[in-house]
Amino acid sequence: MAEITTRLSQVPTTFLDERVQVSALAGHVLAASPTSAGGGRVLTVTQVARKLDMPAPRRGIAIALWLWASVETQGPFSVDLGTRFADRALAAMAFRLAAVVEPAEWIRDADRRDEAARTFLLWLGYLPAGEDVAAARGTLAMRDSLQQDAALLAAFAEHEHRLDVNRRLQAARAREASARYSHE
Repeated sequence: MAEITTRLSQVPTTFLDERVQVSALAGHVLAASPTSAGGGRVLTVTQVARKLDMPAPRRGIAIALWLWASVETQGPFSVDLGTRFADRALAAMAFRLAAVVEPAEWIRDADRRDEAARTFLLWLGYLPAGEDVAAARGTLAMRDSLQQDAALLAAFAEHEHRLDVNRRLQAARAREASARYSHE
């Protein structure tokens, strides 16, 4: 986790440049990997991101690709990430995480960086060092922006419902008071 989060905080601006073609970047970065992934699945993920023409998924993929590319400049990770499930990791970063958290936040904010690292590892099929499945899932759930957004929306809907019920009760009381006053 520490290695991943550190490298997430060091993403070069060239990886975030809007002109970068993530399909070409994926081909270059992942083809250089000694345990290269099924290129067709990775290419499909990058093509879908390009067709969406939205910057967040593209940046999410580019940041994830940086993690593999960083081996060239920063040295190898203590555990080889491999690319067997690269398509799943790229899709999770682009379409699940980037959909709710702007990828630039993964670089700036420690909690979002931790969430991005955990998401990346999970979809690659790894657990953070020293954690079992339950601990890893629990920690990711605490950081999960999608779950946090859903909980906030549910709380807001419940609050709105309470306000609406309260308004109706006050209106009913006002009608009752008015009816009592007119009869007296």
